[in-house]
Amino acid sequence: MVEDPGERIQKYLARCGLGSRRKCDDMVTREEVIINDRTAVPGDRVKAEDVVTVNGKHVVPLNKAYYVVNKPMGYVCSNVREKGWKRVIDLIPDGEKMGLFTVGRLDVGTSGLVLVTNDGALANRVAHPSMGVKKEYIVEVKGDVGKHETAMLVRGVDIGSGRVAKAVIKKMKKKGETTKLWVEVHEGRFHLVRRMLSSLDKEVVSLVRIRVGPVALGKLAPGDHRILEPRLVDMLLRDET
Repeated sequence: MVEDPGERIQKYLARCGLGSRRKCDDMVTREEVIINDRTAVPGDRVKAEDVVTVNGKHVVPLNKAYYVVNKPMGYVCSNVREKGWKRVIDLIPDGEKMGLFTVGRLDVGTSGLVLVTNDGALANRVAHPSMGVKKEYIVEVKGDVGKHETAMLVRGVDIGSGRVAKAVIKKMKKKGETTKLWVEVHEGRFHLVRRMLSSLDKEVVSLVRIRVGPVALGKLAPGDHRILEPRLVDMLLRDET
């Protein structure tokens, strides 16, 4: 009979709701993780009978939970408690107790769809740049956006440090002094859409994320949440994004 080799420590910690595997790797590197009576090292494996603690707290894999949240402006995608901060996970009852965290981040001035889970494996697949998960936004900018400018965004624009980002973009309508755009990107860089439009000297008035991979915001009201359908969880885990 072949002995069970156990589960890699970073995967085990991610299933405990402690974040992405990369974040869990960092915990191991910082020597915050103990397996039984020994400090864990990268490459360690955890078996069913092992006891794992992180910063002195016993951790066990959580029942997996998946939510869609319509993040209002003014909320942060962080689990850190700071005076005056309004956290996305607090929009879900017992969110912190369930070990929930946001998948990637929307900045405080951006609203719309945020995935919230305690499944580190799903978070890693969706948020990692190499996965190329599509993200859609409705953007309102000051002034008009010409055909040559939309063509530039499609070809790719420099967003700093020589890095080029591309988008699929459609002009929806111009109303008064602003223009609405539908934008699709395949990356998850910080402030990506804002930086792309800033490269064309366009000031963003509002930015709303309406889709991540196969998951659409739909008619979910700001501040509300819903359970993510199992078929969509499966699609995200199978990279059908």
